[in-house]
This record gives sequence, C-alpha cells and structure tokens, in this order.
Amino acid sequence: MKQVEYFAGRWDRRRTDELKVTVAIWTFEIGGIYFVKRPELVPKWAVVVIVVGYAYFWLKKIWDANSVEIDHMIFWQREADLVTRDASHSLGTAPGFGRRPFYNVAFLKSGSMQFQLLSVIVLAVLFYIVPRPG
Repeated sequence: MKQVEYFAGRWDRRRTDELKVTVAIWTFEIGGIYFVKRPELVPKWAVVVIVVGYAYFWLKKIWDANSVEIDHMIFWQREADLVTRDASHSLGTAPGFGRRPFYNVAFLKSGSMQFQLLSVIVLAVLFYIVPRPG
C-alpha cells in the first residue's frame, strides 16, 4: 500500500504543478492581449511554434508521466489486494517506466489535455483579434 500512496502523491503533486503552469501561461497570454498594442508585429509562426511546443514539451510529458504513475497505482493496489486475499501470492512484474515516442499524439484524447490545449489556442487567437485602443 506504501507504493500506491507513493505514486498517488507523485501524481497529485504533478497535477498541482500542471495547474500552476497552465494558469501562468493563461496569465501570460491575457497579459499579452492587454499590453501588446500592435499584435501584428508578433509573427503568427512564433505563436504557432509556442502552442505546438507547449503541446509536445509540456502537455505530452505530463500525460506520459501521469499515465505511467496511474498504471503503477493500479498495479500495486491490485497486488496488495491479492496479497491480502492470499498470503502465498507472489508479486507480478510491475509496469515499466518507458517513454512513448515523440510522434505519439494519444495524449490529445485526454479531456484535460484537450481543454488545456484548446484554451491556449483560443487565447492565442484572441491575441490577434481583440481590438486595442489607439
């Protein structure tokens, strides 16, 4: 059960960090909407690179780590349950910590990742279409 608590704690801490980074990025984009008076000077390709980088270098890595730790939590909880039911049960092989390939876009099926990515995309679009005074 200690293993389950360990992986649950790591997952919870990562979720907290994920929220802080996401709110910081939203704040940065909203600040850009408010403070940048001439958005046409910011190249659209730079915003696209930032959004794609955010998806692959932040959201995908968070999703990979969360997925691995959830697999470990389920495995250790199941093993603890089996040991308590049958003391002679020998532990199975724990899931690996392997990384998924860079081109794997399965993280986009997660509702949380979709929400975060779409909110960043919407704010990036708003950066260009919100009228500025002067």
